[in-house]
Amino acid sequence: MIMGSTLAKCALTDLGIQWAGWALAAAFRTEKFYDLAERRNVPLGPRDYIGWTVWGIGFATEAIADQQKWLFKRNPDNAVSKHACYSKQTLNALFGMKNRLSGLHLQGKFIQSGLWAYSRHPNYFGEILQWSGLWVSATSVMQGPQYLSVVSPLFVWFLLRYVSGIPILEKQALKKWGSEPAFQDYIKNTPLLWPWPKF
Repeated sequence: MIMGSTLAKCALTDLGIQWAGWALAAAFRTEKFYDLAERRNVPLGPRDYIGWTVWGIGFATEAIADQQKWLFKRNPDNAVSKHACYSKQTLNALFGMKNRLSGLHLQGKFIQSGLWAYSRHPNYFGEILQWSGLWVSATSVMQGPQYLSVVSPLFVWFLLRYVSGIPILEKQALKKWGSEPAFQDYIKNTPLLWPWPKF
């Protein structure tokens, strides 16, 4: 019930944000931008294909990272760290109820496999790529001050990196696993956001 309620709130919030965006677009009469693009009759060019490719890579990165984390969290073997003193049977019995247990604090493992081996936040990296790809594609019809719309992908990066996403998750992770040598090694050797291959 808690999960369904949270998902419903997220969906309604997202829908509200989209409606607000469309209302602002109408208020600022941004349809003139689209009229300009149609009047220019610019054929598809390299920036369109590069932008769509960047967007597609970002979409795939975010989707794969989210799926990997979801599967990791669903695995009862990852529910507690290897230092815990609970049997596998006990964990399997308690796994679905851990949020309702008042006196028992289960400290799950942290994910460091898949895309998470190359970035501590690959899903956010994918999100940033998506916004950047859309902007690159749109530049094929931009003129003059319209290029200032680069603020959009930069703002997404700034929010995720410094305000709402990464700082909160990093603080929570340090609180949970900060004393574990494996986590300290993970932080030391895995980039925060921009992935880097391990050789």
